[in-house]
Amino acid sequence: MKRKRIALLMCILMLVSLSLNMGSVMAGDEEHPEIEDRTRDVRFTGYFPLWPQFFVKHIDIVSAWFHEDSENPDYLYATLKLRDLNSVTDTLEAIYMISWTYNGGTYEAIVKLHPEGIAYGGYVISINDGERHEYCEGILDEETNCITWKVPKEILGDPTSGEVLTNTFAYTDLRCTEESGLPRIDLFKDLTWNAKTTQDYTLQY
Repeated sequence: MKRKRIALLMCILMLVSLSLNMGSVMAGDEEHPEIEDRTRDVRFTGYFPLWPQFFVKHIDIVSAWFHEDSENPDYLYATLKLRDLNSVTDTLEAIYMISWTYNGGTYEAIVKLHPEGIAYGGYVISINDGERHEYCEGILDEETNCITWKVPKEILGDPTSGEVLTNTFAYTDLRCTEESGLPRIDLFKDLTWNAKTTQDYTLQY
């Protein structure tokens, strides 16, 4: 009888462990991000190694993840964590982006910061729909070094629980502002091609 109880207890513990592991795979958070990037890997024009890196750490990607809120199921949240986020750039325009693929379409959540501190709150571009722009809320938090986009799911075609966002990717860029009159080339970039981990995200609600 004692052995049966032990075996039953072991089965319960295994089921609990499996459910916890499934939760961490299905739903991202800062401890279990869909993208975990390598730091200090910002490159000049995106190709050439750069040293030192202290002056570009505000575009150095740490991680990125998707999440949802049961009390606001009509929204998808996408968060990008930087090594040291600044809401005001010194002289260059900063661009922050997370992209993903869903139901055959590619989407990009973007925020742009200007030297004057003017921030586009955020918008989502549907690449496969003539680059259709849909505005959404973008929240910058310098204390946590995170940018979070609040994306209405209707932009994505109202996906349902269990559907999957694939090809998750993050990107940052520094370039000359339009007002400078200088060529609008990408001077410094961080891309998650070399990320430690990249995973899909399964919608919860």
